[in-house]
Amino acid sequence: MDGRCRFLQPRHRCGAYEARPTACRLYPHFVVYWNLETARPVYADPPPLADAAAAGPVVPLLLGHEQCPGFTGAPLTDDDWLALLEETDHLQRNLA
Repeated sequence: MDGRCRFLQPRHRCGAYEARPTACRLYPHFVVYWNLETARPVYADPPPLADAAAAGPVVPLLLGHEQCPGFTGAPLTDDDWLALLEETDHLQRNLA
């Protein structure tokens, strides 16, 4: 409805599952690790986010689906973006 998930409830709660699936918790963000030397994404075992800077030419990129109407609010600060990157990376790796 209106381009939103029909199960999205107030406060971004899921109306279909008691615990939202990882894909839903990640949406609309995803972390891609980019190798600056090869100009290609890293698919196999990217470094942990905390070690990415020390891993050489690999940098994490936080990607987002800009058409997602599910999240609105004030613009994010640099600290907010970093926290979102860390949370998204954590979810993607299925860490507890």
